[in-house]
Amino acid sequence: MGNEIYGLAKSLEVKPGDQVSAEVWAKYLDPSTTGQSGSSFAQLINDLSSNASHIVVDGATAGTDPIAPISGLMDHGSDQSSGPKAYLNLIITDRQGNLQHMSYVPVTSAALENGSDIPHQYLKTGPITVKKPGLAYIYLSNESGKRIEVFPPRRAGF
Repeated sequence: MGNEIYGLAKSLEVKPGDQVSAEVWAKYLDPSTTGQSGSSFAQLINDLSSNASHIVVDGATAGTDPIAPISGLMDHGSDQSSGPKAYLNLIITDRQGNLQHMSYVPVTSAALENGSDIPHQYLKTGPITVKKPGLAYIYLSNESGKRIEVFPPRRAGF
């Protein structure tokens, strides 16, 4: 997710009693981070910063528009985390589209790649028990407002 706000997403039909949670391993690169001139890390940051909109994961690029209008319901205003404004989000609605639950987990500065190949940060939403039939919408968002590469590895568990 370079210039995109919304990344990987999944919507699921849910029924009363279902347990819904989501997990992802995340890492981010800040283009303002520099390594030694000519280092592999400095080159990687430069390449990702210059070509952020062309990054392809498993043959597909992330869309630039929200996949569903419900993604705009999430308010991250109370987030005080130390990392970029990037999140694993979970929204549950009933069949009429009424909000039943919403939560998010922020990516923190622990996920900042500094050139030493740090491990990905593990993010997981708490399990939510569904009360009414409806929709669970799970998605990744990067609302930093600047070019920061936030990405999961090849697997995201929805």
